[in-house]
Amino acid sequence: PTRIVLVVLAGAFLLTTGASLYIYRTAGIIKDVPELGLRRGEGQRNIHARYNERISEYKKPFGGGGQKKILAIGNSFMRDWCNVLLESSYAEQLEISYIREFEAVSEIRNRVREADIVFVSEIEAEAVDAFKIPGEKLWYIGTKNFGVNNGIYYNYSGLDYCRQRTPMERGYLERNRRLRELWGGRYIDLIEPVLDPQDQVPVFTPDCMFISQDCRHFTQAGARHFAQLLEVKLAQVLKTADP
Repeated sequence: PTRIVLVVLAGAFLLTTGASLYIYRTAGIIKDVPELGLRRGEGQRNIHARYNERISEYKKPFGGGGQKKILAIGNSFMRDWCNVLLESSYAEQLEISYIREFEAVSEIRNRVREADIVFVSEIEAEAVDAFKIPGEKLWYIGTKNFGVNNGIYYNYSGLDYCRQRTPMERGYLERNRRLRELWGGRYIDLIEPVLDPQDQVPVFTPDCMFISQDCRHFTQAGARHFAQLLEVKLAQVLKTADP
């Protein structure tokens, strides 16, 4: 009996290990996920995180070109906003310099002086004050959230699959309200354009792609969608940098 138990346990171990290895190597993509632009057998780990992280390539001082100089200060939410800018119709007009909020204040101040527009996100007002950003340059990018778990929407099989909506994680609506009141006309609200009367936001873009892979950060489809939603607002903001 002991030998049989050991054989069964060994078989179960090999089976679960093999399945886990397969899932790992395929980045968890065991079937097509068109809503994330993924196909079975073509999975890559952290593909959407890399899309967000690519903005780190812009962590450099401004050059000498004739484009509008955009300073972006903040964390991964700011990198999301930079992706919106780069997916917009204004991308070719912009030179983006990205810097994390914990970089040296003196370096931020140097870039502020050169910048035409300064975007900040997820930074407390006291810290923003330390950067000494002229009010006419400053825009605060709002928070965002697209639920708690995409799985419950991905596995839904009823009607209007692509039109599913979700309540946001608790606290985000209130935070958005506080930030909007604090920054007033210099606040770019990312929730209001997609919020419905039931305080829910969409899970998918109009062409049925996930707006966010983790309910917080944009997929490329999500960034493109918001670039279109905010086309008029972007035009207004960028016009403030005209001489």
